[in-house]
Amino acid sequence: MTTISTSLPTSHPAAVPRRRRTFWKVLGVTGLSLVLLILFLSPFLFMIFTSLKSESQMATSNAPIWPASQATFTYNGEELKLYYVPLPDGTTRELAMFKPGRAQSIFVDPADPNGAKITWEGSWRTLKQPWQWAPRWQNFADVWQLIEFPRLLGNTLFLAIMTEIGTLLSCTLVAFGFARFRFPGRGFLFTLLISTIFLPSAVTTIPTYTFFLKIGWVGTYLPLIVPAFFANAYDVFLLRQFFMTIPREVDE
Repeated sequence: MTTISTSLPTSHPAAVPRRRRTFWKVLGVTGLSLVLLILFLSPFLFMIFTSLKSESQMATSNAPIWPASQATFTYNGEELKLYYVPLPDGTTRELAMFKPGRAQSIFVDPADPNGAKITWEGSWRTLKQPWQWAPRWQNFADVWQLIEFPRLLGNTLFLAIMTEIGTLLSCTLVAFGFARFRFPGRGFLFTLLISTIFLPSAVTTIPTYTFFLKIGWVGTYLPLIVPAFFANAYDVFLLRQFFMTIPREVDE
């Protein structure tokens, strides 16, 4: 009678440190990616927080970065602001300011509003205030009505569509001509066209405005739409380089 013995594969001792190094390497790359992602998204998050803030919070210098409102306490039908007040026993409590003063202020204890009022020596302006999360969603409704958002959106879509159509038509025709047709002065004209990319817009702002003013286009959509139908150097250059990569046999 014969017996068959099988041996289970064992991992090489060197494989364990290698897997451990791979794990820490992946963990480090993932952590670095998360940090970079947070840095890149932080302006967007700040923009959202700012859109949800109230006017009073925007005007307060020591307000938190997130949308919040100053914590208050209702005392005899009056809203009193809360402050972190250090007491003589070394503790700090949230107290409602009843009567501010330059040298001393009077506070009410929200935990015992019917008790004796607390007199605190010092400048109340040095005290910190507790804030509570309070996003103001009404801001979006106010902006929608204040600036006529539907009209602005319609103007944006109209201008975007018209300028896109003009840019595609004009730049495609000019770029195809420079890429496919041979005519005298083609190189000079293309170089002259490309050189306009380096021309600062500030140099042409006043002459362009004067030209539109003379022909009566100021205050209309025409100065924003018509120039798109006369091509621009940057898009012509990109399309011309693309057309030159297409074999001429395809044209036939």
